[in-house]
Parts: sequence; structure tokens; C-alpha cells
Amino acid sequence: MLLPHSLRTLVAPGERRGARVAAGLTVPLGALALLVALLATLNEVRVLFLYWLTDRGSYADPDTWGGPTLAGAWAVHAALGLLLLPVFLGLMVGLRRLAGLVKRRLATGEGPTWLVPVTVLVDLAVVAFLVAFVRQV
Repeated sequence: MLLPHSLRTLVAPGERRGARVAAGLTVPLGALALLVALLATLNEVRVLFLYWLTDRGSYADPDTWGGPTLAGAWAVHAALGLLLLPVFLGLMVGLRRLAGLVKRRLATGEGPTWLVPVTVLVDLAVVAFLVAFVRQV
């Protein structure tokens, strides 16, 4: 009876074990989705609104993206930031869909059998990534 009463009413008695396992498997997916959302938000705010405060590069260099002016560099970085936004959103939607499919597979037995092993592998990769990310911060 590790589930709170409000959750016990949502999960049938035979599905409690599968729901607990699914919850444990999907926590790293949620952590990664949260990290992607935070990084995407910070990236978009920075390249769209704060680029002129955060970049102190030399725009006279011919290798500068969008140079030789600050406006040109901002325009290029803003365009790239906007092009990356669908990638971030797609990753978050994919993680949410994978979590939902795993929950359904473990609770009802419906869905492909490869979901659980793939989710375990993704979880291991996510944990390794988060540990590396935290250590470098």
C-alpha cells in the first residue's frame, strides 16, 4: 500500500504492481523532459531577447555568423533558435508518448513487448546524461 489513497482508486487491484513499476520507469523520462523544457526556454529567451547582453564577440571577424554587425549576428542566432524549437518540442512529445505507452503496457499488457526493454535502456542513458550534466555544472 505504497500508493496514496487518491492513486489507489485510479488503479485496479491487479494493476497496482504494474503501475508502480511504470511509475519508476517513467521518472527519468520526466526528468529529461523537464531538463529539455528548461534548456529550450533558456535558449529561446537568450537568443530572441537577450543576445545583445550575453554575446561580447568580435563581429568584424569574417567567420562570425551574421557579422559584421550585432544585428546580423542576432538575426542568425534567433533564426537558428527558432528552427531548434520544433526539435525540442518533438523530443518532449516523444518522451511523453513513450511514458504513456509504457504505463499502458505494464498496467494492461497492451502494446508492443519491446517497450519495457527500450525504456530501461533510455532510462540508463538519461541517468548517465543527467549525472554528466550535473557534474559539469
